[in-house]
Amino acid sequence: MKFFKKYLLPCLAVALTVCMAACGDDAPAGENDGGDGTDDKVLTPAENKAKFESIASDVLMQFTPSDHEAVLTALNDFTDFADNGGLEIERNAYRSVMGMMNSMADVCGDNNLGRMMDFTRAGSDLYRAAQYYGIYTYNNGVWTKEESDSKLEFRFTTYDGRAVVATATTSGSEVIFWRTSDVGEELAVPEYAEATITVDGQVVCAVNVDAQLDASAKSAVVKANLDASGYVFNCTVNATSSKATADLALKKNGTNIILAIAEVNGQRMTDPSQSDEDNPQNLFNSASSRVNIMDDAYITASCANIKELVDGLNNIEDKYDYMQEELCCKEQAEFANSKIDIKLYYTNSTAVQATLGVQAYYEGETGTYYDPATGQYLPYEYWNNEPIITFADGSKYSLDEYFDDNVTFGDLIDSYEELERQYSDYLSYF
Repeated sequence: MKFFKKYLLPCLAVALTVCMAACGDDAPAGENDGGDGTDDKVLTPAENKAKFESIASDVLMQFTPSDHEAVLTALNDFTDFADNGGLEIERNAYRSVMGMMNSMADVCGDNNLGRMMDFTRAGSDLYRAAQYYGIYTYNNGVWTKEESDSKLEFRFTTYDGRAVVATATTSGSEVIFWRTSDVGEELAVPEYAEATITVDGQVVCAVNVDAQLDASAKSAVVKANLDASGYVFNCTVNATSSKATADLALKKNGTNIILAIAEVNGQRMTDPSQSDEDNPQNLFNSASSRVNIMDDAYITASCANIKELVDGLNNIEDKYDYMQEELCCKEQAEFANSKIDIKLYYTNSTAVQATLGVQAYYEGETGTYYDPATGQYLPYEYWNNEPIITFADGSKYSLDEYFDDNVTFGDLIDSYEELERQYSDYLSYF
């Protein structure tokens, strides 16, 4: 169950709260992408590797870490000054401010489109932080506060001497409601919320959220946008009690890098009961989503019955004890593969190039357990599940094996790791 708890089920949970995860319908590209659907050639595993590498290289080329240097340095230094400079604001406000800053750092520092969902939730740290007012200035290791009746603002100078102003504001009407998962917690959702970061007078990051909530109908349409130096992250959530969708996009200077749409169907999704909080799978029926990468490839996936999937995995786990991991993992993998459907296509083609699933594998380690019947300590093996990719010719690989950096992807992996290192250099405090 470790794999499902760490990967599959969290992904479904994200989709189930309309965060991009379970991926979508399997209609052919000619119907969905406007392509003519005439290029139906099924590539070999080797040809697919070359295609994957080309697409991935195109994606990596879109990102230039120095584009985000100013905002990431500002976020990093603010975190240091707040932690070590004695920033004194209410505890809940402090937690929300740091959460808001962390979300912005993750979106910009990791180009993490999924974290845009942080800004659309009713309990968003942006909403919570902007409920507090005051202008805080950091100078010579000390924070001082000036009263304000309209905004929360932080002013400081980075270690390298750049003047930063970070501001959070809300406007419009508010919708107040209670969240059952937290005892008696009141959530105030403003109609509009905005956070901006300027460095030496130039806006380097701006987040704005437009929330249209109908408390009586238990519905919401929330749009969140983040613009950082030409990188634009969009997320639109439309949720009712029985259906929820999320549209996400990452673009740079007008070029589509990632486009995704997720849909979940169910009941009581916007008004769960206390028992639903303990068993959230009861809220959901089917989930689907579609992810488009650089307009070159897309992945679709679906799960027809989420409750059946989650309950089935739990029931299988309950059948076995920890000494029977091999049997448990193999049965869970077989069950999961029968309930999820994930396919890879290339744009303008109806041909399924590959399917994705899971398989059980031995982790290469053993443990021991005490057997009271024999009075001895006996060995048992550690097993887990891993994602696999299966091609049209029937060949099957674990993703680790297929993307082995000793085969084809060495330069690509090196490029990714270097890109990741450059971004992380700006965020030493995170």
